[in-house]
Amino acid sequence: GFASTGYFSCIPYIGYRSSDRFGVSAMMFYSQYEAEKNGQELWYGIGGFLAGPLISLSKKGKFRFDLKPETGFSSAQYLDGEDIIKVGNGIALNLSLSTQFNLSKRFCLFTEQGIFLTRQKFNDNSNMNISTINLDLGIGYRFK
Repeated sequence: GFASTGYFSCIPYIGYRSSDRFGVSAMMFYSQYEAEKNGQELWYGIGGFLAGPLISLSKKGKFRFDLKPETGFSSAQYLDGEDIIKVGNGIALNLSLSTQFNLSKRFCLFTEQGIFLTRQKFNDNSNMNISTINLDLGIGYRFK
């Protein structure tokens, strides 16, 4: 089956800049996507942990652009309602670009666009490539 619309949630999403241009980012995430196979309503749940470098560019103090290539571990479940059909694990890659607009010294609005890729090896010895396109909006709090 093919996955369709779903949601992507990451709490926490942490970024730390060691200088004005470079830093690190990390996130724990969970996503869920509907799937259909032979008229059956199924869904995928994917979660994991990702981390990587943060490459940043500031524009006139109000805007900031961040490139975040992250890699890590992911786990997937293929479900029929509440019943788990199969479970998989694999390495994941997330490539994203975010735009931040500073509202004040501490708060900002941001958008983030990215692509998430993983190859899952399931407990029934099958493999599956999973890819998603993520479009995020949010409010951020800056500690520094």
